[in-house]
Amino acid sequence: MTSEKKDNKKPTVLIVGPLPPPPGGVATAVANLLQSDLRNTFKLLHVRTSNQRPNAKKGKMDLINILFFLKQFTHLAIVLMVSRPPIVQIESSMGISFLKNSAFVVLSKLLRRRVILSIYGNVRIADDESLYHQLSRPRQKHFRWVLQRCDKIKVESQKRKDFLEKILNIPSTKIWIIPNAVYLEKTAKRYNESGPVLLFIGWLDRNKGIFDLLESINRLKQKGLNLKIIIIGPEGRAGEYDKIIANITEKDIQSRIEVYKEKSHSELTPFYESADVFLLPSYFEGLPYTILEAMAHGLPVIATNVGAIPEVIEEGINGFLINPGDIDDLTKKIKTLITNKALIEEIGKNNRRKIADKYSMDKQVENYKNLYTSLL
Repeated sequence: MTSEKKDNKKPTVLIVGPLPPPPGGVATAVANLLQSDLRNTFKLLHVRTSNQRPNAKKGKMDLINILFFLKQFTHLAIVLMVSRPPIVQIESSMGISFLKNSAFVVLSKLLRRRVILSIYGNVRIADDESLYHQLSRPRQKHFRWVLQRCDKIKVESQKRKDFLEKILNIPSTKIWIIPNAVYLEKTAKRYNESGPVLLFIGWLDRNKGIFDLLESINRLKQKGLNLKIIIIGPEGRAGEYDKIIANITEKDIQSRIEVYKEKSHSELTPFYESADVFLLPSYFEGLPYTILEAMAHGLPVIATNVGAIPEVIEEGINGFLINPGDIDDLTKKIKTLITNKALIEEIGKNNRRKIADKYSMDKQVENYKNLYTSLL
C-alpha cells in the first residue's frame, strides 16, 4: 500500500500556526508537533501563519501585515474546503496575534470543523487574571466569546487552566493541559573540570533579564570566582545588542563572556553539552523550551518564578527560582551551584528524570492522541 493511501485512512488534523525562523515558543511547538510520531496515527496538515518580517514590524497594523493576514485567511479557507479536515488546531499567543487567530477560529466553525485553540503567552508574577483585567472591556468580551466557541482549549500549565475556569467560566472538561515537550538527550552532562560554564539562551532583550545577568557576572568576578558564560539569542529590540556589548565592555567582563547574536536550533546542542548551569532571569515567560532542553541535557536551572516555570522547577531539586530583578539572589544562587560540583550533578540527574516522566515528546504525543480522539 502506498504512503498516500495509508495517509488517506488516517484522521486529518489541520494545524494553523507559525514555524521558525524566527525562533519562539509557539513556532517551536508547531515544528515539534509536525515532526512528531503523531504522523503515524494522524494525517497532519499545516497552514503557516508567520512571515519573515523584522521583530519591530510584527504585530503592527500596517498594510503589509494586513495583506499577509488576508493571504493567510484565504489559504486557510481553501485548505478547509478542499481537504475537509475534521479537526483544526489553531496555535495562538495571548497577545495581539489572538485577534488574527480569532478570525481563523470563526472561519473554521462556520465551516463546521471541530476547533482546538492552543493558548500560549508570557506571564509575569502578575498572572493571567491581572493581564486579562488590563484589557479593554471590548477585548475582554471578544476573548471570552472566542474561547466559548472552541470545542477544546489546550494550555501548557495548571495556572492557565485555573484562570480559564475561574475567571472566564470555561468548563473544566473543555480545557486540556498539554505541557511543552522536548526530546530526552541520550547522554548525560559531564562537569567542566576547567571551571564552571553558564549558559543563557533567549532573546537579547531587557525583559529576558540579560542586564541583571551581566551585573551578577560582574559581582561574581569581583568575588574572585572563576567562571565563563555563553550568551546566545537574536536581538529583541533594535539597538539592544549594541547596548549589551557596551555594558559588557563597561564592566570589563568580556574575557569571561561569549556572545552569539543568533544560532539555529540545530546548532545549540554543543552549547548545552558544554555548559554546567542554565540561566533564564526573565521578567515574562510562559513555559520556555530552553529550560526544558537544558533539563534534558542534565543542566540545573536558575530562573524566575514567572509563568509556568514554578510548575517545572522545584527549589533545590531542579535548580533555583528567584524574583525578577533580584540580582542579589541571582548572584547567590549562581555561586551556590558553581561552588558545588556534587549539587550540579545531582540536580542534573533529577532534571533528566523529570523530562522523561513529564515533558518528553512521547508523553506529549500520547496526550495529543487522546485529545484528538476525544473530538472524533
